Formats: sequence, structure tokens, C-alpha cells
Amino acid sequence: MVPSPPLAAGRTIDAASAPTLICSRVWPRVASSLSSLAKSRAGLARGQGDRQGTSMATRVAIENLREFIAALLRAGGFKEDDVLVGTDAFLLQEMRGVQTHALRRLRGMIEGIGTGEINPNPKRRVLHEHQAAVIVDGDFGLGISSCMMAMEQALRLAKRFGIGLCVLLNSNHFLAAAPYCMRAADEGAIGLAFANGFGGMAYPGTNVSALGNSPLGFALPTGAGFPIVFDAALTLSGGKLTQWAKHGVSIPDGFLGYDASGNYTSDPASVLAGGVPLPIGLHKGAGLGILVDVLTGVIGGTSFLRSLVPEEHPEWRRTASTHSFIAIDIESFMPVSAFRGRMAAYVAELKSKPLAPGYDEILLPGERAARCIEDCRRHGVPLQDDVVARLADLSRRYGVPMPFAHSVGEDSQPSEGHV
Repeated sequence: MVPSPPLAAGRTIDAASAPTLICSRVWPRVASSLSSLAKSRAGLARGQGDRQGTSMATRVAIENLREFIAALLRAGGFKEDDVLVGTDAFLLQEMRGVQTHALRRLRGMIEGIGTGEINPNPKRRVLHEHQAAVIVDGDFGLGISSCMMAMEQALRLAKRFGIGLCVLLNSNHFLAAAPYCMRAADEGAIGLAFANGFGGMAYPGTNVSALGNSPLGFALPTGAGFPIVFDAALTLSGGKLTQWAKHGVSIPDGFLGYDASGNYTSDPASVLAGGVPLPIGLHKGAGLGILVDVLTGVIGGTSFLRSLVPEEHPEWRRTASTHSFIAIDIESFMPVSAFRGRMAAYVAELKSKPLAPGYDEILLPGERAARCIEDCRRHGVPLQDDVVARLADLSRRYGVPMPFAHSVGEDSQPSEGHV
């Protein structure tokens, strides 16, 4: 390992390097490593888990969509470094099939500049660094860029100490954990990401909102042809509840919530109408939720629990969310090639187990998303009708032409979101 020097407290982080994090490193390698995973569209539509229903989707060529997203972010007032990092994160999420945490979030982030939630000219800087730990101020800039820089800081420390932890203060919506964790995996490291937020789930013993939905994720390289990528909230996300309500799908057993009167319900619309979802696994999910809050707001010296910003009051920027990123350098334990070989054996053994009734294969976290990426490379990115409508609204508002005249066909494609 080549040691990297610590950054002095107060030093501004060079934002100019941020676009390379996804654009020139992660995306080409992710795309090329998935070439062997092509599946028929019919096979993709049979996915298990949290994919609910199908709807007609407009297929758009990747580069056309990339240019359109970037043009919207520029027109919305973001600087070029934020434009490039944000564009590829939105595109990656959409291509992974995680459509509840992709372009559906674009309008809110662009509008965040006008509401004061997002600073279009942030001065991100190191506040404190000690050995393998660093605290960074995101200065309320675009959360996607701030989070990618934070993972880069964790990776820098991991190369020096074997592990690195970066706590990011004064941030906002980070879209999803996957892009940052995949950044670490691409560098031969294990990446973990955590985010706190305004109370979004109940706690055992109460039927009101108590904890945030506490999204967390991890990613690691494998020799199996795809990275293992886990990315989930510890309760049902608002995006998933909305999706189920739209399609008339009941909340599955084990994921119930309370309605506005404090009664158990499997109706997603009732949970959305003043209710609150329960933690996944009840006390188990609640315990992990506590860990996420401690690793972010508590240890970062910022807001936690009910002191965080509710979505309906974005102007309360002083209590913005906090994120934490951990990178573990695999080379500190063994050669990355050896780790990949061991992970290939791990994946093969897990997938060799007998199938339960109703299943035709065993999938690992991130495997289905990898297939979605390959499908998008071959056939274009599927955009659901409501996403197209939102993009059309942004197109009119900011005078950015839509490239959908160059779409490459239509297909029935299920959407995937955080559970």
C-alpha cells in the first residue's frame, strides 16, 4: 500500500476530481464486467422479490438519456462537477432497475436549489481528521456529489490504514447507497454506506414515527461476473409504498405498518395517509436503525431522530441529514484476486442449494440489477410513464428538448425499488 497523507482540517476538498468517480471509473468497468450476463427480456420480467407488476415503458438509448439528464441539471443551476456525478448516479440507478430511487428523484433535487435545501455552490471541506476517521462538511451541496466525495475520502484512508470511515455532515438526499458502495468495490474494497433521516418508521412499543427509515448498503467485488450489492431501507420506503398503492398490491406479511389511527394494516395507502411502517423484522430492524443513527447523526455531532428535517420543511436546512461511509481495503488482508476467487466459490455454493417451491433460481444481492444493466446496454433504458411525464414537465420548464424521439422501442418492464 502507498500511504496517503492526511488532509489538514479546514482544507477544501477539490471538487474537480469528483466527476471521475463514476464517469471514468465505475461506469465503464461495471458495464464491461456484465457482458456475460445478458438475459432475455422475458426472463427479466420473471424477477422475484420486490418487483411488483409491469407497465409499458419507453426505451431510451443510454447516451441520449445521459445527455438529457445532464442538460436538465445544468439548466437547474448545478455546477459541472455536480452535473457529471449526479447524471451518472441517476443513470446507474435507473439502469439497475431501482426506479423508485432514480429519475423519480430528479425533479425534487433540481427544485431543491429554489427551496434552499441544496446549495448550488458548496465549499466542501474537511472539518476533522484523525488516523482512519475523517469528518467532512458537505455545505448542503448536491447530496450525490458530497456522498461520492465522502466515499473517496474513506477509500483514501483505507489505503493507508486498511479501513477508513468518513462522516459527511450538512448533506441532503443521497439517492441510494449503491453508487457509493459500488465505487469502493470497483477499487478492490468493501464499501458500506449509511444515512439517517427524519422519522420514517415506528419502534417496537409505539405506533407513531420514531426512527428514520435508516437506509444502508454494502458492495464488494466477486469473481462471479457481478458485484454483490445490497441497498435497502430498514422499513418500507415511501417510494415502494406508493408503487404498491398504485398497483393495488397489499403489503406482504412481515412488512406491515400502522394506519393513522394506530392500527395494524397491510394497505399501503393507509400507511401513506398519516400512518407509519414498522421496522423490518421488528426489533431486529429497529436495532439496526439505532446503529445507523449512531454512526451518522450521533457520532457526527449533528441531528438525529425527530430533530432532523421533515420533507415538508426543506428550508430547515440547519438540521440536514448525515451520512457515513466505510471502506475496507481487501489488500490489507489478502490479494484482491484471491478474495475474488473465494467469493466466486461462495456464490457458487450458495446458488447450488436446492430450490424452494416457486423459485427457479437463487439470486444474490445485486445479481438481478446486473442483468438489468446488461439489458439496458442492449435495448436501452426503460422509463415508466410517470417518469416520462415528470421529465416532460422539466423539459418544458427549463427549455431542454427531450430525446425520446430517439427511443429504441417499448417494452413491458417491472420496476424495482428499496424495500
